Parts: sequence; structure tokens; C-alpha cells
Amino acid sequence: SYRRGYEKESFEKAIELEEKRIKTGNRKEIMRFSYIGRGFYFKQIKRFLNYFPRENMQFILFEDLTRDTSNTMKQIFSFLEVDLNVSINYNIKSNPTRMPKSIMLRNIIQKPPALVKKTTKFLIPDEKLRRKAILAIKNINYSKFQKPDLKLKTRYKLLKIYKKEIKELENLIDKDLSLWFK
Repeated sequence: SYRRGYEKESFEKAIELEEKRIKTGNRKEIMRFSYIGRGFYFKQIKRFLNYFPRENMQFILFEDLTRDTSNTMKQIFSFLEVDLNVSINYNIKSNPTRMPKSIMLRNIIQKPPALVKKTTKFLIPDEKLRRKAILAIKNINYSKFQKPDLKLKTRYKLLKIYKKEIKELENLIDKDLSLWFK
């Protein structure tokens, strides 16, 4: 939300304001500002288990995926019964942390006004070329952004909120989540 320009506050202030912001019931507000709410994985997975059999699910920890991508992907391929010998380049960095240089330009690209759409279609009639041009403008408008470190006080606050949830999740997915408490 911060990177997309919706969040103007620090993370600490944002989680303090979360409850007030999402009370509106507005779906966009809930999606943009429910930082703590989205972290209750146990509740989310439990809902899925009400509809889908456990043997149709595999639980992968992000930490395992980043620490040992190749073997974690082999586990996923095996679970999906996909060829384990497929060659994949795991060195590609996806979804890098970037921030728009111009919020206004970002907003125009995301939801272009009718006049901008018409003008762009007129100037670049080929849809593939138009998408490439928009992507190029997006890339020019974004620059690398160094994520701020999570403050220790905030980390303890979040651990207090999630402690019971993590323990329940650990039992539900049968994975050791002790790393999350460090």
C-alpha cells in the first residue's frame, strides 16, 4: 500500500490506524489498510479446509522458498505431479521493492482518464506496442526503494498479537514456526 501510494503513514502509525480505517466496510479500504488482519493465516487456512480436503493442500513457508528455492520447488512439483526435471532459473528477482517517482504518473498509468486512453490508442494503434510503451513508462517512473527495518518495539507488539495464532497455525499445518518468534 505504501509503495502503491495509498499509504502515507509510517508502518507503526498505519497499524495503529488500521481498526478505524477498515471499519468503513469499504472493500478497497480493507484491502489497502488491513495489515494486521491479513496476517491471521490460521483463520484463512482453516476456512479453506472447510471446503477442500487437506490432502489437496501443501503448505510452504516463504522462508523455505527463499532459503532453498530449488528443493522447495521440487517439493511443490512433486505435490502437483509435475516433471521434477524441468529447468528453471531461480535467480530472477521478482516483485522488487520499488517506489514511484511520480504518484500522479503512476495514477494516470493505473487508471488513465478517457482522453489519455483515446490519445494513446490514436498515437499507438497496435495494442502490443501500446502495452510495451506503458510498461517502459512504468519502469522509468519507478526507482529502487530500501525498505525500512521493522522497529523492535513494533516487532514485539506484532508477536504479542500473533502468538496464539502462530501456535494454532503450527499445529494446523504441522510445520515448525519457531523461527517466527525470533
